[in-house]
Amino acid sequence: MRIITVIVCTRNREEMLGETLASLSQCPVPDGWQAQFVVVDNGSTDGTPMVAELAKSKDDRFEYVFESKAGLSNARNAGIAKAKGEYIAFTDDDCSAAKDWLVALIKAFDADPQISCLFGRVLPYEGGDEDTIVATKTETKAQRFRYPCSPFVGHGNNMNFRRAPLIDVGLFDVALGAGAPLRSAEDLDMAYRLLRRGDTLAYEPSCVIYHRPRDSKDEVMKTHWRNAVGMGACYGKHMLRGDLHAYKCVYWFVSGLVGSFFKQLLGKREELKTKQLYLVGLPYGMWQRLVYNWFKREKFEGKPGCR
Repeated sequence: MRIITVIVCTRNREEMLGETLASLSQCPVPDGWQAQFVVVDNGSTDGTPMVAELAKSKDDRFEYVFESKAGLSNARNAGIAKAKGEYIAFTDDDCSAAKDWLVALIKAFDADPQISCLFGRVLPYEGGDEDTIVATKTETKAQRFRYPCSPFVGHGNNMNFRRAPLIDVGLFDVALGAGAPLRSAEDLDMAYRLLRRGDTLAYEPSCVIYHRPRDSKDEVMKTHWRNAVGMGACYGKHMLRGDLHAYKCVYWFVSGLVGSFFKQLLGKREELKTKQLYLVGLPYGMWQRLVYNWFKREKFEGKPGCR
């Protein structure tokens, strides 16, 4: 029997988590396969354990893991340690899976043994406010990616791996990710590391996840700021190691950002503000990575958890 493991990392989102787990429970798998669902609680103080226990009482494929070390990368790595699957899939606690998500993932991986990491399509949750939705990817054309290219392949809320490459590349960087010292971009860093060692990454639109909106436009801007800082920290990490391709990636991103900024001077105020956040947050994140390395993590211990 072959196994696919789905890992959901969560912190203090008991209401959303219940919907996420219910959607996973409804996902069938092909004959000869079984699914394992791992819920990683990264220090919740609400009813998250009870939500996970309720899901398990209805579907014994669910397992609950408590990870006290703050940060999404710590939570992801704890889930990987529990995973039994040859394929390991990640989605978030503010997402719902399309019913055929797992079938599509398995089909895509089995069809191309060269793929080590596959990102899926991320659509806005039905009825969501477009102005408060982030981290979607709606392209309908399948793509393959190999170095040298940008690591912007997809999002961590629909990020899936063959087990062996994920282990071999060294798991997730615990300095990166929501709730970690450097705030986000653990998914970007993983994609970058796999590409740099010569792996093939893919975007497959048939693998669909639905992403819920943020609570407000203010929360959207806070999310963009965290993403900008994390991106800078991710690239800064590789720049400090003398990786010239990381400099190219920053150049590509900033030049595209500046070009679109001037083209949209008369556009939506929120769009311009978002671009400004990235233009400021990217170098700030690079600086934060340098500070993090200087102080050898000691300054950043004890930050809040992954959400």
